Amino acid sequence: MKAEPILARVNAVLALDSVDPNTRYELEKLAADIAAEVRREAAASRGVGNAAATIQRMLNGLKKNDGRRSLHYAWIDAKGRQCACDGFRAYRLNEPLPLEPRPDDAGDGIDLDKVVPNIAAGTFDALPMPRYADIKAHISLERAANGRKAVALWDFGPGRPVVDASYLADLVAVLPDAAEIYVQRGPAGLISPLYAKSERGDAVLLPVRCANGADRTAQAEAIQHAHDAAEMLRAYAAKIERDAMHSMSLDDFAALAQVAYQPA
Repeated sequence: MKAEPILARVNAVLALDSVDPNTRYELEKLAADIAAEVRREAAASRGVGNAAATIQRMLNGLKKNDGRRSLHYAWIDAKGRQCACDGFRAYRLNEPLPLEPRPDDAGDGIDLDKVVPNIAAGTFDALPMPRYADIKAHISLERAANGRKAVALWDFGPGRPVVDASYLADLVAVLPDAAEIYVQRGPAGLISPLYAKSERGDAVLLPVRCANGADRTAQAEAIQHAHDAAEMLRAYAAKIERDAMHSMSLDDFAALAQVAYQPA
């Protein structure tokens, strides 16, 4: 049986005044789980199941580890694009995915127009987007060599940035038709956001701040420090008033990247 009629039956029971509080609480949790399954089925029917699951997983991780409630849910920007951001990557989709609805009290999302690089400025190089299968194989090999919890990195080559391979795989899952990824030309590219665009929308990914060409151990230590520094970023963001968050510039975003990815 499809999940939608099951959800309708559970909601019908919830509408009864005779349901005691404890039972209602459990039914509401069940309804939330079934609603998530309805969204998964809807995404699969549209051929965007991987994209929806990837972004929902990112948002669920934010709920557990980040106090910025305004980022816990996707939002629709002024141009009708569905947006999601966790501070390390951001997505803007032309056609909204079936994700968890945004509560009325979640506040406003940030203006991603101010953090997306201007690739038309002529200071970006277009690199071939790695294949999803190749990225996943690389992650598996890194974890086989360094442990199941090892953080794998993807190096775009000499003079190019290094990124979290899992985040790069997520980007390809969300934008599978993106043929290229844009990198800032010159030394600034090592710490500047990477950009990808496709028919589905676009995305920004922050690099790992570490010496290009460093051995894998040093790079892994750098990205581990990045995850440890997330707590500092959250504390920093908590001090910024909402209006300031709305006016965040690309330089501000890059500055956060430098703080987050600076090796200890």
